[in-house]
Amino acid sequence: MLLKSNFYTIATACRVLKRLPPRENESFERFQIYRFKERYGINAANPYDLALTYTFERVLHFLEGVGETSLPVTAEARGKIEDNELAGAFMRIVTEGTGFHPVEKFRALKCPLAFRRKSDNIAGMQVSDLCAYPAARQTLKPD
Repeated sequence: MLLKSNFYTIATACRVLKRLPPRENESFERFQIYRFKERYGINAANPYDLALTYTFERVLHFLEGVGETSLPVTAEARGKIEDNELAGAFMRIVTEGTGFHPVEKFRALKCPLAFRRKSDNIAGMQVSDLCAYPAARQTLKPD
């Protein structure tokens, strides 16, 4: 039930974000965050941080179920500022926990974070792009 409600939160955010085009000289990511905060208020979480939190809550549950404590995390490099923001969000999750999992559970994990460029041609990143493409296409061009 929790997963379903989180999906609707993210789906609602995606519907809100697609309404207006980005302003000139503004990255689409920055524009999406602006629209999300405009809709949900100044205290709204960054949608990328929120998605990372939801993902790690589920990954933690899976790893506990199979008895694993190690998971190398690879993220696609998007730029120095964006990479630093993602690394900060990652470190907050690992050092502070989430609303559903205490920090002790995250501290037990070994999760090194590495950034790789798209040009590195990593199979796992290509698969994740293929999985994310239909959702991105629906959000950016709903017709």
